[in-house]
Amino acid sequence: MDHNNLYSVAMSDLSDEDILNSFINAELPGRVYQDFYAFLAVSRNHPIAVRSSSKLEDSHYQPFAGVVFNLYDPRLADTT
Repeated sequence: MDHNNLYSVAMSDLSDEDILNSFINAELPGRVYQDFYAFLAVSRNHPIAVRSSSKLEDSHYQPFAGVVFNLYDPRLADTT
């Protein structure tokens, strides 16, 4: 959020749509891409699951993670 100055946007009186567009149009820092590619390189033969989540979405007894979006890549070995 620092990289794209999104803290001020998130705390502003802008409409939800304008805030959403600011986040959608933001770019990740290069180091995030480097970390992501490094992770993919070492996990190439293992399944990956990504769930939409934040610490604010979960309560102690009722986790909310993954309710909005789940992505699963089984990354199966090519047997042909």
